[in-house]
Amino acid sequence: MTDGFHVDLNLPFHWRLCASEVCRAQQGINSSVYAILDGYDAVATISDNHTTTSSVARLEAKVDLLMALVTRLLQEQQSPPAIQAVQLSAQQIIWTGDTQNLINQSLAVQLFLDPRLPQPLTLCGIVQATTPGQICLSLQHPDDLEAAAWQRWLFRQHRHHIAKLRNPHRA
Repeated sequence: MTDGFHVDLNLPFHWRLCASEVCRAQQGINSSVYAILDGYDAVATISDNHTTTSSVARLEAKVDLLMALVTRLLQEQQSPPAIQAVQLSAQQIIWTGDTQNLINQSLAVQLFLDPRLPQPLTLCGIVQATTPGQICLSLQHPDDLEAAAWQRWLFRQHRHHIAKLRNPHRA
C-alpha cells in the first residue's frame, strides 16, 4: 500500500538508544495514538463532505478543547522536542544527524504527529547510515497490526499532501 513513496514532514522529533523491551512496552500506547489520529482524520473527512450536523460539530469542538487543555497541562510538565525535518516511509525514517557510533544500534524515535495530541508515537528500529550526516532507521514494528496502522497514517499524510498540491487554497 505504501511502498514506493515517502512523506517529508517537519515535526517535533526525538530519538534515543533503546532495548527491545522498550518497544514492546510502547505498543499499547502506540495503539491509542493511532486510534486518536484515526479519529481526527474521520472528523476531518466528515467536515470535508459537508455532512456535519451541528451536534457532531459541537462534540468535536468540546473534544478539541479538552485535548487542548490536556496538551497544555502536559506541555507545562515537559516541552516537546525541537522540530526536525524527517522523511517517513513504511520501512524507514531518515533524518539529519551524526551517524558516528550509531550504525547497527537499536533506537526508539518519538514522533509528535499532531499538535492536538501531546502523546508521541514511539517507533523502534536499527540504524543504517545511508550517507554521511544522515541517519536511516530501518523500522521494526512489533506486529503486523502496528505496521498496518503506520502505513495507513503515512498513506493519509501522502493523500493530504497531494490534495494540497491540487488545491493550494485549501488548508
